[in-house]
Amino acid sequence: MKKLVDRLKAEKRCEHLVHKQVYRPWGWYEGIDEGERFQVKRIMVKPGEKLSLQMHHHRAEHWIVVSGTANVTCGEEVMLLTENQSTYIPLGTTHRLENPGKIDLHMIEVQSGTYLGEDDIVRFEISTSAIEAVFNASAAISAADFCLRQPQAIVFP
Repeated sequence: MKKLVDRLKAEKRCEHLVHKQVYRPWGWYEGIDEGERFQVKRIMVKPGEKLSLQMHHHRAEHWIVVSGTANVTCGEEVMLLTENQSTYIPLGTTHRLENPGKIDLHMIEVQSGTYLGEDDIVRFEISTSAIEAVFNASAAISAADFCLRQPQAIVFP
């Protein structure tokens, strides 16, 4: 294992810095699959937590609720989604995800577009927990952003 980690470092890769699950004050997300113009994430939002009101310049998103309840803001519309329901967030539309329930919200997010990096997020309202996260984990966020922008295959001899 040490040889593999040393090789990742030598090739200036980031897998040794970033965990599969990325933790945030509101919950966590993990990448499930990705391709040239799409990315799939599994997202968990804790009860009572919400993500920042945001938008993307280069991607649209489909959200599918797996379990729990989601309060979704999409432009001027606010909707409540439950298990097996979904919604589409068009490119350039302000949106927010909240968990108003008493159990964890689990969902699948499918992103599609010309650029899928974590730095394609324009935040309009930042939650208190998100502000705290910036101060507490700025180094981890930078490493995660670098990794997401640098997809490469591991080739074994």
